Amino acid sequence: YREAEVLLGPGDTVLVFTHGVTEAIDSAAEEFGRQRLGDLFASRAPGSPEDAIARVFAAVGAFATGVEQFDDITCLALHCRGLGGSPVAVGLTPGS
Repeated sequence: YREAEVLLGPGDTVLVFTHGVTEAIDSAAEEFGRQRLGDLFASRAPGSPEDAIARVFAAVGAFATGVEQFDDITCLALHCRGLGGSPVAVGLTPGS
């Protein structure tokens, strides 16, 4: 694992995910991949942690429709509200 330190500003969101997200497969056995995951947020940042996770689950679900997955698909989203704000952490798996 790589270690890094990042300074977050108000409105920034950090998405942590298991490899089951990027390794979800479609009917052609193609993986969802990091590129597709990044593309979800390239043009529009998530408005909330819930939005980030909902977008990931919707995209992976549409990509892998009808194909049984063999690993967990889990996300944790952290949203920075700025100094003095209440911390927000949302961790979900599909169906929870």
